[in-house]
Amino acid sequence: MIQPGERRNESVDDMKMMMESADAASDFLKALANENRLLLLCLLAEGEKSVTEL
Repeated sequence: MIQPGERRNESVDDMKMMMESADAASDFLKALANENRLLLLCLLAEGEKSVTEL
């Protein structure tokens, strides 16, 4: 049986996890926010490429 206040703690924990995930996603997107990195990513999305081709 759920005790009073237990649901609130789950909600707070969920929010903390979401905030940590959002922070990690933000860091990842910042790393990609460089046009040279984005260009490399687009080239690699087309298929395997050697270093020379890149």
